[in-house]
Formats: sequence, C-alpha cells, structure tokens
Amino acid sequence: MKNTRDPNEPLLFDNTTVGLTPVARNLLKGSWWELMRTAILRLMPVERIGAKLSEKTGRPSKELYSVCALLFVKDYFGWTFREAVERYVFDVRVRYAFNIQECGPELSEATLYRYSRLFTENKAAAEIFTRVTLSLVEAMSVDTSRQRLDSSTHVDGNMAVLSRKGLLYNVIQNFLVQLKRRFVTEYGRLPQDLLDRYGRHNGWIFAESDGMRRKGVAKSLESSVLVADLVLLAKRFGGQAGIADMTSFRHLLRVLSEQVEAQADKQAETQADKQADGTPSLKRHTGGKVLVNPSDPEAETGHKGAGYQVQVAETYGDGDKPSIVTTVVPQGGSEVDSASLGAVLDAAEENGVKPERLLCDAGYGSRANVGMAAERGVGLVSPCTCSASLASHGDSYIDLCTFDGANRMTACANGVAPLSCKRYESRRGLPAQWRAVFRPEDCDGCPFKDRCPARKEGRKTVFNYLDSQAATKARRDHERTDEFREEYRPRSGIEATFGRLKQFTPLGRLRVRGRDRVFSQIEAIFAMHNIMQSVAYIFRNGIDAVAAAAAMTVKAGKTGMASEEAIPVAGRLFSWLFRAFDVFSDKKQEIRTAFMNASGLRIIWI
Repeated sequence: MKNTRDPNEPLLFDNTTVGLTPVARNLLKGSWWELMRTAILRLMPVERIGAKLSEKTGRPSKELYSVCALLFVKDYFGWTFREAVERYVFDVRVRYAFNIQECGPELSEATLYRYSRLFTENKAAAEIFTRVTLSLVEAMSVDTSRQRLDSSTHVDGNMAVLSRKGLLYNVIQNFLVQLKRRFVTEYGRLPQDLLDRYGRHNGWIFAESDGMRRKGVAKSLESSVLVADLVLLAKRFGGQAGIADMTSFRHLLRVLSEQVEAQADKQAETQADKQADGTPSLKRHTGGKVLVNPSDPEAETGHKGAGYQVQVAETYGDGDKPSIVTTVVPQGGSEVDSASLGAVLDAAEENGVKPERLLCDAGYGSRANVGMAAERGVGLVSPCTCSASLASHGDSYIDLCTFDGANRMTACANGVAPLSCKRYESRRGLPAQWRAVFRPEDCDGCPFKDRCPARKEGRKTVFNYLDSQAATKARRDHERTDEFREEYRPRSGIEATFGRLKQFTPLGRLRVRGRDRVFSQIEAIFAMHNIMQSVAYIFRNGIDAVAAAAAMTVKAGKTGMASEEAIPVAGRLFSWLFRAFDVFSDKKQEIRTAFMNASGLRIIWI
C-alpha cells in the first residue's frame, strides 16, 4: 500500500527536532537541509516510485517522499547502500530534511536497493533535475538567456578499462567459467591446452608466474592465439541450444564481430600485415560503439576514453546570482560533440530554458551548427572548428584575402583587385562557386605564389572559392577582435564547475555501471549541485523558494497541498487545530516537553 506523508501538511509537534538544542536548530536553518525540508522535498516524483502500489490494500510501503529524497542525495554524496541506511536511521539532519516523523525509523539495505531499482527504471532523477532546476530558476529569477556549454566531460563507470588483448582474454575466460558451471560435459571436451591458458589463476596474458614457469608456459603469447581461440569457441558452440543463449557467449560473439575480421575481407596496406595462412586478425579500427568490458556492455569508447560523457549547459553573468545548470544530456562515450548540439537545444527547449546566446568551444563551432542554432533562435558564440589548427600552422591563404559583405573578393593576399569576380551556380547539385579572375602579370613576383591555389586558364589566372570559405574567413576575423574575446571570456567558467564536481562528488568515477544507472546518478548529481549553488543566495536574500516549489508541483501535475474538500471532516478539524498551534511555532517544543513531563505520557505524531 502506498505510504506518503504530504510535506505541506502542518504538524502539531515536529519529532525531527526532539532533543535538539536551540543552537542545533539554528544551525539547520539556513543550510541545504532546511531548503530540502521546506521546498525541495515536495518536488520528489513519488507518483513514479509508487505507480504500481495500491492506494488501499497491502502492507504499507516505506514513506515514499523520504526514501526518494534519500536515493537522490545518496547519489550526490556517493554513499553506499549501507551508509545511506545508517544516515536514514541515525542522522538527525537526514531525518529533519526528509521529514521522517517516526520514532525509530527502520530501513534495510535490501529494501533500499529495491526502491533504487524503481528510482532508476522510472527515470526519477531526470524528473527531479527538471523540477528542481525550474523551481530554483523561478525562485531566484535567474536569467537563462545567456548560457555556456562545455565540450562533453568524461564520466567513468564502475568498471575496469581493458586493453584489446585483455578484453579478448576476459570474454573467453568468463565464457569458460560459465560453461564449466552449466555444461561440464561440453567443457571437458575442449582441448586441454586451451583450458590451461584461461585458468582463473593463470594470468599469462599479464605477467609471468611461478606456476607458468613450472609448466613451461611462455611469458606472453601473441594476440593471434586469442583470436584463434575466440573463433574456435564461436564455431563450436554457435548452434547449440542453451549455450548460445548464455550472456557470456553473446558477449563472445559480439567481440568476435566487432574486433576480428576474416583475412579474406582485410585489405592489408603493407606486406608485413598479410598472413599467408588466412587466419582471422584484429581490426585496425573498430569504432566507438563496441564492447569495452563485459561488466558494462552499454559503455562506449571515444577519444576521451571508455565509459560515458555528459553535455552540460549553465547560466552565467547574472550579477551575484549563482550559475545554475539548466541542461544535462548524458551520452555514451563515443558521441561526437559537434553532433550533440541539437540534443542539448532540444532538451533546453523542452524544459523552457532555451538560451538566446550560447557560448561553446570549438568542438561545436561548425558552420552547420551555427546555422542550425540561428534557425532555432540561438546565437552560437564559438571559435571556428579549424581555429586551433590555424593557430599552430599559421593563416590559410584565403584568410589573407579581403571580401565584401556579399562574399565577393575585393583583393587577393598581395592586395591586387581581380578583374572580375562572379558567382556561378552548379548544375550537379554542388555548392555555388565564386570565380575571381586576375591578369597573369599580377602574379609575377607575388610573395604568396607558393601558397596561392589559383591556377592558370589560357591567358588568365583564376581563383575559385566557396561561400563557406569566405564566411569562415569572416568568422576568424571576428575572433581576433577585442569584442569577441570579451564576449567569449566567461565560457571557461564552466570548467570550474566540472573540476569542483569531480573533486567533491562521485562524478569523476561513479559507483554504478550500466547506462540507466549511470545516467540516473549523473542527473542526480547536477540537480543536487544546483541546490548547493542556490542555498546561500536564497537564505541571504530571503527568497520564498517554497512558493516556487509549490508552483512547480502544480506544473508537474501533482496536487500539492491537499484541499479542504479532499480531507474528511475529522481530518479537517485536526488541520485547523494544527494551524492554530502554528501561531506558537517558536514554543511548540517547549509545550510538548512540558506536557510530557506533567503527564508522564509520550506523544507521537505521525
């Protein structure tokens, strides 16, 4: 049965502050614990966690608001399940922030793990991030028109990064272990030398051991042996019922298809790469969407390593208001930044925080991205993609030429004006081309002749170029101005956000693996980061975050505070009584203590 306690419900006595001195209560006020209790707790998506629970029958569940908040905070601080349970049971700050009114709350690791699966499967962290971010933006009136986007930061899941040789060894070894457990007869029919190579304590692929020296096993074997063993096992058990359905065997087949190619299909570039016996060999390039570790089949590999990455946009330059992360897009590690801008803008637009000006690094600065962003009403401020290479190799020839506003060349690099410059449309579906014509004598003695791409056609010298080249040249000229440097300077501030999160939170290396769990923890970390960023500003300026959170619950389709009509008559009388006692909120603890001392009774309000 669904068990929830409305955070908006007024309390006669607050059991979470029993035993706290006035100094302790003052320490809670103005902290993120207080903000969690008063504003954030009501934003927890308990309707998702308790979607399959009955409203009237069955054993009562754990109080869903507190459990959902515990799982949310656990991901930010990197608590283990045991640490989270201990905090829930013993930590008075957690009990206060999550409104745990029971005296002696109980929670087991198994129960918390079961709720964590519901939390992940129902994408509760993504919903929390959206609700928390929009509530804080509304409460503090944060300006979201100016934002900065960083190139994806790499996130490591809880897995080892294996070499290709180590991957093959690991996949074969895992399969043989499972084969021995479930099909011992088939395991015994395999060649003994193959079984010896993949003994659990063998370790021949990594280092030489005493056992290897006694058996005369070579210190290291070539990858061709691993490939041959992989092919042998795939052919031998590929059609056998039961074995072919094993997860370890599917991983073996996946590695075979992704990492190995038949010699007949291989185009060797050198004679040394060719093998006369026609045996399969490792691919030179596998791409990024490949198996990198059997413990996390959904992880990918890219230029930053194996694992995952996340695209993050945050606000900046809004006076003394904190920078708020507005958009989080977790991805696999093989995704390219230049192709991810559309996903970031889609997420921002869906949540109503689309920027008008977006600072990005050169990874997003392609001409296609600039045009796409402009069509969606976003001004993309970014260096050209090729600016980094130009900085190290010098300007290209076209950067030394001059053009007018219509991309027409007015002078070459040597300062000579062309006889004519016309734009010609292509009849083959190719981009239109500009044709600048010069006299041959104009090129005699030109200091840029070795770099000039112009060619001689009859009695004329012709220089061809595209609109995109002229537009890119104009962008690079703008990048050299003080105006661009001043506008682009705040972009580097987002690097400090990543550095702080990777130092003080588990973002650098998560405790979980698997795409859904990794994405959930990433979103929880950034949602909690926004809370930590905002708490000081909210209490310092006396901002009513409760009203913003209440408005957000209405937007999210929640009921918020129960209406008078929805409460039974007896409950309504109690509610009025609570409100009367709220007038004496500073004296509630003293009244409760005095009554207990006088009557010898213990009052518990749930």
